[in-house]
Amino acid sequence: MPDFDFREIGPFATIDECNRVTIPDSVLKEFHLEPGDQVEFSSLSDDEFLFHIRRKSAPIDGPLVSPLGRPLTIKEMNDGIGEAVVESYLRSVGELPRVRARYR
Repeated sequence: MPDFDFREIGPFATIDECNRVTIPDSVLKEFHLEPGDQVEFSSLSDDEFLFHIRRKSAPIDGPLVSPLGRPLTIKEMNDGIGEAVVESYLRSVGELPRVRARYR
């Protein structure tokens, strides 16, 4: 089997004097990046890295509705937020949760 280098040279950006980088339009469009999104960089080697996209939070329009058909207690809300934080962290490090929490 032939030896291929699957890395593709694509768009590039230059770091300015204030250490800012303007992301090329083609990358913005390909990854659907919008103002407010964050990009986290992970080092692969001395000259390679991956970037992970963290989407901005969507605004909440109107009251939140519980799947339980009743208002949630503060404890239930705090538990749900805690579970979402753990899930978000595990996704960011490449490990998905084994079991997703369910409403009781």
